[in-house]
Amino acid sequence: MKKYIDKVKYLGFLGILRLIRDLLISALFFKIGTLVRYPFYLRSLGTLEIDTGFRSGPGLVIDILNDKAKIKIGKNFRANSRLHLGCADNIIIGDNVLIASDVYISDHTHGSYNYEFQNRPETVINYRELVCKKIKISNNVWIGEKTCVLPGVTIGENSIVGALSLVNKNIPPNSIYAGIPARCIKIFDSNSNKWIVP
Repeated sequence: MKKYIDKVKYLGFLGILRLIRDLLISALFFKIGTLVRYPFYLRSLGTLEIDTGFRSGPGLVIDILNDKAKIKIGKNFRANSRLHLGCADNIIIGDNVLIASDVYISDHTHGSYNYEFQNRPETVINYRELVCKKIKISNNVWIGEKTCVLPGVTIGENSIVGALSLVNKNIPPNSIYAGIPARCIKIFDSNSNKWIVP
């Protein structure tokens, strides 16, 4: 009983009413055991698979831009406020992933700038072909606030991405990356059982 009284004190009366509203909306649109806080925006022309234990803060945006695109989210996913997932190909998020506020994850860009075919600068951006590369966020990953994850990235298991980072390259398992662009800060050494500077 004390647990519930503490929850009421923490959320306050209006917070409890918002929570009840969010639980009802989540029950209508998502699986049992899911909590998506209002407001949220879902544009799904493709496939969205959400496993059990999904929780998100207010302002969740999920854009699945075509019928072949797919987002798959594992068990016990947690995201704070204003997560934006933009998918034109494939985004896979593993189990027990924690994402802080204001994170942007997109598997596509408007136009090509690095390959054999490149867009000219005067081409209207909305008419440029989407260039897509799969994103994979492995199990037990923590992504810090205001981070951007770009197309083609894999983030390895048990890794941490620091706040305000730009992830444009793969991150190996058991590591901490941060910065613009994200670079290795520490790796976990299983021999010493400690995080060490590489």
